[in-house]
Amino acid sequence: MKVNSILKLIAITVVSMTMIYGSCNKDDEKVEPTAYVPSFNATSISGNVGGVEVIEFAVVCTSNDVNVTKIVVRAPDGNSYTYTGGLFVQNQQMIIPDTFVKLSGTWSFTISGSVSGGTHNAEGFDASASVSVSAK
Repeated sequence: MKVNSILKLIAITVVSMTMIYGSCNKDDEKVEPTAYVPSFNATSISGNVGGVEVIEFAVVCTSNDVNVTKIVVRAPDGNSYTYTGGLFVQNQQMIIPDTFVKLSGTWSFTISGSVSGGTHNAEGFDASASVSVSAK
């Protein structure tokens, strides 16, 4: 009877130690931090030039001051246009310097740069925004 009690005690101890040390190994896994991405909104203004429907765009960072290095505009027809940016304070419009022929669909904007100031100062980012346009 004593042998059975001793074997049960050893078995319980081995199982307990396995559970304790087994769970500790999971804490060694490293979790990569999520990159910070500022928030952007895109807006459009329609017009008519010489009988041709046209559109202009502006992009605004609503969360931070940013130093934009590049903005890529992608039209619904697949064409893309690349522009350089600059330093923009929060909620200041970044006007895209060209006027485009108005095409229905989603126009997308990829904005690259770094945060200027605050908790995420100098952190690089690649952000996006889009705006839906109707030809009517």
